Amino acid sequence: MQGFFCLKISQKSLSTFKKCNINITLISFLLVIFAT
Repeated sequence: MQGFFCLKISQKSLSTFKKCNINITLISFLLVIFAT
């Protein structure tokens, strides 16, 4: 949920995207762990 929220904001601010990009990477990494 937070990842999609950051993606929408990132379209308006690149600096925000850099911060949210870290969160998205962590979220996707956790999803891989739970998925396996």
